[in-house]
Amino acid sequence: EIGNEMDNPKLHWMTEKQKTRASEKEMFSNYFFLYERTAKIIKNEAEQHGARVMVGGPGLGQYQMIYNAPPDKKNWYLKFIEECTGKQVPCDFISTHYYGNTGSGKELLTRVEGLKNILNKNQLNIPVWVTEWGASGASNTAAFNVNVSPIAGAFVFAFADAAVRAGAETGMFLCVGSKKAESAAPVLLIGENEKKTDAYHAFQTFQSLDGERISVETDHDSLNGMAFRDGHFVDIVGWNLGWRHQHLWKNIPELRKKAPRNVTLVLRGVKNGAQVETLEMNGSKQTKHLMLKECSGEGEPVFVSSPLDLSFGSYFHIKIKMYEQTGNNFPQS
Repeated sequence: EIGNEMDNPKLHWMTEKQKTRASEKEMFSNYFFLYERTAKIIKNEAEQHGARVMVGGPGLGQYQMIYNAPPDKKNWYLKFIEECTGKQVPCDFISTHYYGNTGSGKELLTRVEGLKNILNKNQLNIPVWVTEWGASGASNTAAFNVNVSPIAGAFVFAFADAAVRAGAETGMFLCVGSKKAESAAPVLLIGENEKKTDAYHAFQTFQSLDGERISVETDHDSLNGMAFRDGHFVDIVGWNLGWRHQHLWKNIPELRKKAPRNVTLVLRGVKNGAQVETLEMNGSKQTKHLMLKECSGEGEPVFVSSPLDLSFGSYFHIKIKMYEQTGNNFPQS
């Protein structure tokens, strides 16, 4: 990725004196000058050494939202793609940055779809990458607390689910050191005293998921989840966050009030029975057993769990073993 959020005057490489008089057009022109020459040099060197190196940009943050930026003012994405296409400048991916404190899941969908539309109009068949993401990108105490709380773990699942639905092909989680950096967002995997954060545990859970994805439906806007079936096991991950329609951080008190505290799982299409093998809450294994009880459904087997305490900003992972696997003894949803 060439450049880092250079549409933001605070992050542009020009001198302070230049910044005060640089227009939007000048800022973009200087950035693309850097991008074009750097991309061509990298591609030329890679070709000479028989290597494959992907280059892309412009790596913009939420300083600029492409869906409300007019083409003649701040829409760097549009200008960047048109310049690459018109001048035949190498570009293997379009990159953007995204954080939960300044954008919702719905806005992420709008951004990625907007980028794909611009690419299609310019007949440029390259992927969209989210090359920076995390629960909060602000470098202050409140943001730091979000990134070392269970909310950060729940956000890992919420973001991944939204990014896949939006059509982003790659996502790169931003991680800095164990102490808050002065000029970087305190997004962590390993916290103070080498303690693994909830985001770390969420990625561990992701690594264990495999198999065919099955549908998940929820009856509350704050709840969401994903499920996979593999062999005679089914993995279910759920989170209580409400990020789909609202930003995190400043809206957390409001989201917390609206969020439910208890969750009940309903498995449809299980014909021969099932039992919970393991239950993890916010990355920690639980000794309390979650029961599944067969109930009468609308012409299909239905198994309902005992209530699960899932406070706002929490997530769970449940592994369920199916009885007497026959090829059809799987939950359909």
